[in-house]
Amino acid sequence: MNQFIKVSVLVCALSAFAASAMAGDITGNWKGRVRIDTAKISKAPNASAHTKMMGMISKVQQTVINLTIKPDHTFTESTIGGPSRTGSWTLTGKTLTMSTTVNGKIQGKPDVFVLSPNGKAFVMSQEDPRTHQKDAVRVTFTR
Repeated sequence: MNQFIKVSVLVCALSAFAASAMAGDITGNWKGRVRIDTAKISKAPNASAHTKMMGMISKVQQTVINLTIKPDHTFTESTIGGPSRTGSWTLTGKTLTMSTTVNGKIQGKPDVFVLSPNGKAFVMSQEDPRTHQKDAVRVTFTR
């Protein structure tokens, strides 16, 4: 009986370790896309502004974000012809928090993502600040 308990505890511990290692290994290269639900964002004040806004949304949604998450808990993120940033990251359970740093100091609020159950994607969704519609903007990273 004692041997059975020892083996059971060992199997449980190894299973928990393997599951956390698989879920926690987010290091490497990721590709990100932004999706904007135009039904949930603020309306443009006129037809001209609407046309410009839709053009900008189209460009944003075509952009691919290149992200490298490093084992030392830092990251680099860039887009072709767009902004780039560096920072630090933490993973707590399925919550990935990424903070932009400049000269070693955190700048602004961190981005908070939720890791998918299979660990192959993570998503951040934001509400529109004017309409308060949830999931107006979604940023999804996949391998």
